[in-house]
Amino acid sequence: MKTKSQLARDLGISRKTLYEYHHLACTYIQDYLDAFPKIPRTNALPETIKDFPLTAYQCWVINQLLATIRAKVTRKHLEKLFDANQYLDRFSQAAYQEFQQESATDDDLEGLRQVA
Repeated sequence: MKTKSQLARDLGISRKTLYEYHHLACTYIQDYLDAFPKIPRTNALPETIKDFPLTAYQCWVINQLLATIRAKVTRKHLEKLFDANQYLDRFSQAAYQEFQQESATDDDLEGLRQVA
């Protein structure tokens, strides 16, 4: 888990920029929002605690959003894609797990090369 300040520092962006990406993710990516803890409330839906530190998955989402926008896709264009339910699958929990599996496979291959 990382605080948003730690992640901003690690990514070399301002906290303000990180909060913009955080807001974008909270607005459009349900898996991102679901990763936050919930506080049960009587006679109401649970309240999401968005100030909680970010999970590895959430850090990955912020990094993916940053990379996407750095690749010259404007934030407005990305929001339009999200509004049309396009492109959201690239930021899902399943996409993150696939990324982790690919990374593990790459690490395993690198370890085998070093042994050989």
